[in-house]
Amino acid sequence: MNFDKPVLFYKEEKKYNPTTSKWELTPTLVFTELASVTDIGASVSIQEYGDLSQDRVSVRLMYPLRSLDFTYFEIYGRKYKREGKTIPRGIYLRGVAYG
Repeated sequence: MNFDKPVLFYKEEKKYNPTTSKWELTPTLVFTELASVTDIGASVSIQEYGDLSQDRVSVRLMYPLRSLDFTYFEIYGRKYKREGKTIPRGIYLRGVAYG
């Protein structure tokens, strides 16, 4: 198993922009980890989720997550939201593409 893909973990915070007079979601990089990232195949996607409509990935980390306080993670510019439960100690998580 190669831990060779950089995974960036972001937290989105609502901040007021006085120029536009609106609240905006501002992403802040929380931390970066190297991980083994694999695509969740069609058979598993149908068996567990009942559809193929979403791009899902499985992320395995070498070390436990520093924090579970993040909104989404990014792999090579593609955003993923955490899906389901994160395995205790935070070394395995699944994500579904969005945005």
